[in-house]
Amino acid sequence: MATTALNRLEPAYFRVEIDTFEIDNVSPQFQPQGDQAILGTVTITTNAVSAVAITDGGSGYLPGQAVTITGDGVDADVVVGTVDGAGAITGFTINDGGSGYTSATATIDLPRLLPDTLAESLDIERANMRFEAVIRGVSTTIHPLFTADIVTVGRTVDTPATNIKFTLPYDRPEFLDTEDETSVPDRLTGADAIKRFIARDLIRDVVTNREVFNPELTPVPDPQEFGPQILEVTAVKAAADIATAEAKITVTEIANLVD
Repeated sequence: MATTALNRLEPAYFRVEIDTFEIDNVSPQFQPQGDQAILGTVTITTNAVSAVAITDGGSGYLPGQAVTITGDGVDADVVVGTVDGAGAITGFTINDGGSGYTSATATIDLPRLLPDTLAESLDIERANMRFEAVIRGVSTTIHPLFTADIVTVGRTVDTPATNIKFTLPYDRPEFLDTEDETSVPDRLTGADAIKRFIARDLIRDVVTNREVFNPELTPVPDPQEFGPQILEVTAVKAAADIATAEAKITVTEIANLVD
């Protein structure tokens, strides 16, 4: 499908969403600072844990980190469920309330921001590689001014995001133009061109040497002792063809950056 060129000089902002593919922008070999969360009252209902209060949500947490329940019962399984943009805990997921409780307390360790296994670390690294390839792709004809308002869904300590949203501002959007290889000789411009740039990179394997955190060598990155490993990593294509990739990509021109 051909589209009409924008033919203007003012900046344009495009909101991008990529869904269901493993794609992420937070590499596991970096460990940002986090603040300790303080948990409050544990509610017991019918001898099982039914709720955990939050006194201070801390910062730097990701969904999935375990909560320690101490009491006179057994088998409670509680993890971080939701966090805000700073990684402060806002809610818990009770996988199993356990049994036999009449009282209990809840504690949580400092944020665990690194994967437990090399396989998990590599999964996240491959997702990073896909994101980097996408950013290179959307710079094919003109570089965006920057990448802003990044939001991911599905990211946990051990798994990459499966949905990512971000905003691309362009100061010369009339240069967003590319051929439509699915409908020659049509051309795509604006949001359609951005979608095609992204789709092309999602149907290609990416192979490169990467610095990868290996928790099987050390639980904490230590550049003085181990540092990250340099490994050849392959991020296989996320989709088989352009149509499949574009079905999972939404690009919308918006008035300004996301509030």
